[in-house]
Amino acid sequence: MDEVIDADRVIDSARISHEDLLKIENSDEWSDFISSADVSASLEEKQLIAAMLRKADPDAPTSSLQRKFGLLFEFCGL
Repeated sequence: MDEVIDADRVIDSARISHEDLLKIENSDEWSDFISSADVSASLEEKQLIAAMLRKADPDAPTSSLQRKFGLLFEFCGL
């Protein structure tokens, strides 16, 4: 990985909060998904992306957000 997403910068910019990130970190559903995601990103980056997806669409089913997560990496080269 050439560059790593800086969690503090993302949180400081108010895109997500520490609470948003903790919800992802403490979610068994997200933890299982993130640990099995075969993408070139650090654990922290995966959690940040998941938190941003959740924040953007808080009422979406987790499975829908996980699909979006996969598509971001597959088609956008993240």
